[in-house]
Amino acid sequence: MAKSNRNTVSDILEATRRGLGPFVLREYKQAYGAAFLEQMQDVLRTGAYAPKPFTDVKTAFTEIDLQGWLNLMMRRWHEVFKRTLGHAERSYVSELLEIRNNWAHQKPISTDDAYRAADTATRLLQAVNAVEAANFTQLQGRTLRRRQFAEEARTAERRTTHATDVPITTQKGLKPWRLVIQPQQDVARGRFEQAEFAADLAQVYRGDAEPEYNDPAEFFRRTYLTEGLVGLLANGLRRLNGLGGIR
Repeated sequence: MAKSNRNTVSDILEATRRGLGPFVLREYKQAYGAAFLEQMQDVLRTGAYAPKPFTDVKTAFTEIDLQGWLNLMMRRWHEVFKRTLGHAERSYVSELLEIRNNWAHQKPISTDDAYRAADTATRLLQAVNAVEAANFTQLQGRTLRRRQFAEEARTAERRTTHATDVPITTQKGLKPWRLVIQPQQDVARGRFEQAEFAADLAQVYRGDAEPEYNDPAEFFRRTYLTEGLVGLLANGLRRLNGLGGIR
């Protein structure tokens, strides 16, 4: 089964974190000398967050997440990065911050969104000479691009097949359900992916899954077959098999 767009973006963000870390550390050290770790801690410290002390480079690389590396770049752009990177790279940093925040807040991610994340990450990683990470994100982008083309082809094929061309076999005067019910937008636009509708057990374990998977009461409410629903399904099956049933 193909990875969902969310999981693909997760891999892209992690590769970006690994690729940016060494570059940011090197630039801060060149700008601030021996006090560079203290400067990094000051940048990341806010009224609601105080990072753990960075006793060495290895600790800093382990403790800082992608949001931290990007904030280290944005908040000291003129002091540290302006001499090596340009306006385009700064816009990539800003865009990746937004992508990361959308991902962290569980916002829907289309294939187009995921491709944009891969492309922006690749451009920034290439600019800082993070070759291995850039090759990975570029490969993810190519895979997403192929998925885009496939989705567009399926959408175009569906548009050429008019619903009115399908023979009507229902009772006279009744329209088939496909002419009455409008599909959701993600289905109509060819953006439906089965993987997006499956429970991610890793998210459930971490406690950051959607409420319908993370909350036991809500999960039970959505999946439990009540007595009335069981009766309705059983009656429908009897009708379909010519075994009677309540009309």
